[in-house]
Amino acid sequence: MFDLKNMEKTIVLNRISFRQMEYFVSTAQHGSIIVASEKIHVSPPSISAAISHIESELKVKLFIRQHARGLSLTTIGEKILKECLFILGQTYALYELASEFCGLTQRSLHVGCHQILTPLIYSDIVHDFNLLYQKDDIRLLDGSHDELMNALLTNKIDLAITTNLQIDHNIICFEPIVSLPPHVLVSEHHPLAKMKSVALQDLFQFPMILHDSLYYKDYCTDLFRQHNLVPNIKGTYKNYDLVRTMVADGWGYSMTNIRHRLEHTLNGKKLIRLMLEGNHAPVSIGIATISSVNLNEVTEKFKSYCKEFISEYYHDREHNSSNFTLISSIEKT
Repeated sequence: MFDLKNMEKTIVLNRISFRQMEYFVSTAQHGSIIVASEKIHVSPPSISAAISHIESELKVKLFIRQHARGLSLTTIGEKILKECLFILGQTYALYELASEFCGLTQRSLHVGCHQILTPLIYSDIVHDFNLLYQKDDIRLLDGSHDELMNALLTNKIDLAITTNLQIDHNIICFEPIVSLPPHVLVSEHHPLAKMKSVALQDLFQFPMILHDSLYYKDYCTDLFRQHNLVPNIKGTYKNYDLVRTMVADGWGYSMTNIRHRLEHTLNGKKLIRLMLEGNHAPVSIGIATISSVNLNEVTEKFKSYCKEFISEYYHDREHNSSNFTLISSIEKT
């Protein structure tokens, strides 16, 4: 512990700034200075200089440079990462404490939502939450999973509504709400459209339209790989609505874990949803926050309401399906 009595005798150090710690945390998360630079909009030389300063100050090596895998943390680097996250979390909590004491809890609530989920649930959640708590100053970050994780680590959002794919549980607290099995989408004219359920063995011979979402693409292809099958991927597309439209137009089938309110595409054509036979790993939807940060009262209330809304949203649509799992029972607050 730092000894205040001997402070005057202590050698003056080139202290590590919070900003430098944030640069280090982002680089550790992404395993690359270039990727971290793109995510936090800071030049690579600035990030590199911050990391070098920390290494020089602490007299340790934080990263090992691997040509194929980018940067990986050293053993001491992993420990320093945890300490930096703790320090940053306590700093953020300090501002929250001061805000609450001064009666500033009406500040903007910053919420991240996975871009696939945003059009389905976000507007309803915010609208209803505002009616209950008169909280209309809510800011949205509509982004990919990686964008949401980076925003959490840099304190740009208070929480994220996302999936459990690729969560670092050493840093992120993920509270699952619903567990959703994979299912298959086909057009109403597809040869499999009359079936209630299909197996992977029924699918691999048909062309597949794959949603090119980070981590979800690997999730889908892994389902086939685990059964020694290779899907016939006709095309991959980042726009999920485009994937749905192409399926409805007969280009091929697709797979998803997310169920829409209406099984129609933007061009008005119908989609058929088929259950996927077998025991397959589900995808969970839940709330992600920083483990080391204590949430203020408003954020806690919003998190609780998100849990309640999402559980009811999927319960209303899936209560007749044995594959749907409500992970946690939510009490109304």
